[in-house]
Amino acid sequence: MFAVHAAALPGLHPGLGNPWAVRRLLLATHPHSAAEELGPLLLRPGRTGYSVPDATVETLDVTP
Repeated sequence: MFAVHAAALPGLHPGLGNPWAVRRLLLATHPHSAAEELGPLLLRPGRTGYSVPDATVETLDVTP
């Protein structure tokens, strides 16, 4: 998250070009439905899994 804020700071890294405002930040999330199904397969015993409501998850096609 610091990088999102830092992108707009003038003078932080002057050699990398002009500052700019990030319009959108995409994060990898796990919907509740997938976490319930896959959690036991992916998490070590005693570890907590985090997920978000299915309705709040957008999919993004990143195929070339």
